[in-house]
Amino acid sequence: MQDRSDVTKPVDQADPPPSAEHTVAKEYYTLFEHQSLFTQEARTNLSVSFQNIEGEEFVSLNIAPTGKDASVRAVFKGYTEEFTSSSGIFNVQVLDIDYRKRKVAIRVSRKK
Repeated sequence: MQDRSDVTKPVDQADPPPSAEHTVAKEYYTLFEHQSLFTQEARTNLSVSFQNIEGEEFVSLNIAPTGKDASVRAVFKGYTEEFTSSSGIFNVQVLDIDYRKRKVAIRVSRKK
């Protein structure tokens, strides 16, 4: 069978986005519901949970820096927040929310 690199895949057959393990260097992460992710540079655990109250869906983001108090807040696409960990000051930004697949794409970056 020939390699057809000139043929593009339909959107529903596109390769899935890389998981957090493969994108750590870029500081982009995919958080799946009920799975915690530890970011080494920020020394922080991140997790998300999806909520549905009276038909309204929203996402809660839990930020738990090592040795500091954890905090939970409702978030939406484009949400950005600054947080402090034992290794510095960071920003977390919600890049995308997929309610159907119950996952959230975020970026964590050190504040300059």
